[in-house]
Amino acid sequence: MKSALFIMFFISLTTITFCQTEPKLKFNTLMIENNSIPYGSDFTFEFPFKNTSKEYVKIEDVKRSCGCTTPYFPSDSIKPGKKEKLIAKYDTKRVGDFTKTMTVIIKGTEPIVLTIKGKVLPEAVTTETETIKKD
Repeated sequence: MKSALFIMFFISLTTITFCQTEPKLKFNTLMIENNSIPYGSDFTFEFPFKNTSKEYVKIEDVKRSCGCTTPYFPSDSIKPGKKEKLIAKYDTKRVGDFTKTMTVIIKGTEPIVLTIKGKVLPEAVTTETETIKKD
């Protein structure tokens, strides 16, 4: 009985180990933070990456945690060794702190989760004599 359990455990462990695949895309970073984003600005977060596999790789989709984040990524397959970038645009008309994720879906590998964090500063109001921050 003990030997049968050991064999089943060993087979399960071996299967889990061999079924895990290395990421085909290597991102320089998985999280970017900026705590001084001007209100209403055209601000983007850039995630550079490289195809480290020996085959062409296509990003199938990028799922976002919120509609306030728009991902831009290559629509064509990325050839081996090529460097590219995924760009995330955040709606900067939402004042305050935020943390959002984007999940990169690539066929045949585990999803890659990218995170953007930051703070959108209050809108500045201009008068004839000075600029005042609106709270």
